[in-house]
Amino acid sequence: MAVPSVRGVKEVATILVGKHPSVSGSTDGGDVTFVSPFYPADGTGLITLIHIWVPSTMTNAKIGIFGIVTPPNTMFCRSVATVGEVLSGGERNFVVSLSVVAGDYIGVYTGGAGQVYRYVGTAGYWRPLGDKTDGATYNFGAKTSSTRDIGLYGEGETVSVGQPYILRVQGIPGMRSFSQMGHGGL
Repeated sequence: MAVPSVRGVKEVATILVGKHPSVSGSTDGGDVTFVSPFYPADGTGLITLIHIWVPSTMTNAKIGIFGIVTPPNTMFCRSVATVGEVLSGGERNFVVSLSVVAGDYIGVYTGGAGQVYRYVGTAGYWRPLGDKTDGATYNFGAKTSSTRDIGLYGEGETVSVGQPYILRVQGIPGMRSFSQMGHGGL
């Protein structure tokens, strides 16, 4: 897809992270951060649409993009969107703006009630207790031993050279924008 720009035409590529569940399976949830270790982001840019499958209404939900600090399981949440309540009954979609770097993973925090679908066909997921979307670095421990993964994926577009500087630096661990440092008026 070509998008007109001031300097001509630029190519915009689609980014995917996570996997569309092929089979609805059992469920898991409650004050846990789930991160899928499969299908990492295939590009750098912005995730703009989230798809999630929940069998029971989820409260205080947050969708996060997680970057690896030390392989295979020490990571931080690069960007997060608080989606709040996610109603039960199948696929739910959310428009978001989440920075992503190629190789990042997608996850969801379920704060309290609600569960996320797990589906058969993969070899587990990371499941640390509590909210791990605050940007700090955590060791997420070993993946679960089950043959399941979470029903969550995102899609978006690459960020081209020449787009605003802040979009390019958001992907660098420790880098903050002026508004994040309390200088939003600069």
